[in-house]
Amino acid sequence: SLSTPTAKRSVFCVLYFFLLAGFLFFNTFRQCRENRVAAYGLTDRASGKTMSLRHDIRETLLSTARDAGAYLLRQRNAELAPDEKTRNDLVTHVDRTSEQLIIERIQNRFPNHNILAEEGGGADHDNPYQWIIDPLDGTRNFIHRIPFYCVSIGVYFEGSALAGAVYNPEQDELFFAWK
Repeated sequence: SLSTPTAKRSVFCVLYFFLLAGFLFFNTFRQCRENRVAAYGLTDRASGKTMSLRHDIRETLLSTARDAGAYLLRQRNAELAPDEKTRNDLVTHVDRTSEQLIIERIQNRFPNHNILAEEGGGADHDNPYQWIIDPLDGTRNFIHRIPFYCVSIGVYFEGSALAGAVYNPEQDELFFAWK
């Protein structure tokens, strides 16, 4: 029965204990999150405010794929002098410029993220996020003016696929997936 002073004191102590444990857990969780925010660049550099990383990755991924695709469309009738990286694997200045555009966009938004790019550009940091880029998927089609090529960008977190976008600028088709 809770009518005795000892029973009331015991209930109060138990409630106080759970309240204190919850407060300590919340502060520890908050501090861990703040450390992760600081360590992995989850703070908006301009305002200093914590942002939604999921939203920011999505927006960066989609806008970058579209912008790189727009660049490819502007270059589709340009004079191309393809180099052969390996047998039957071609690369043009358009591949390299598109890759540089994508890398710069990602590095501006996520300066500490790793980047692995097909044409050899990129960045290597101690960070669980890695962007994987194919700036012109279908170079041979692009060279021969066949309208089936795309920009492919993927994001991995701790070695697992997190998100990806494939943009075909000729048909203005954008495919996006998030895990």
